[in-house]
Amino acid sequence: MFGISTLTSKGQITLPKKVRKHLGIDAGDSVIFEFVDVLLVIRKARNIENYFNTLSPLDIAYKEKLEETIAADIMNDISNILTFDKHFEKLGLQVVSF
Repeated sequence: MFGISTLTSKGQITLPKKVRKHLGIDAGDSVIFEFVDVLLVIRKARNIENYFNTLSPLDIAYKEKLEETIAADIMNDISNILTFDKHFEKLGLQVVSF
């Protein structure tokens, strides 16, 4: 263990010096917080211009999962719309899209 921090009323923590040194984090640097199953991963954020070109395996897995979730949500929405349209048609009503 590198240390313990207390959460402030503003939702802030101080990263222990050993953690900052280990991650190469200095004042003003940004960090990324990621969940991997039940673990919280903290890492130094890369330069934003290079960030999307150099995704880590965690970033790639997250991006893929996010894309899967969005695709599933879209398919669910389409299914709900089609079901909604069928109910209206059964009632003799016309669905108008804008």
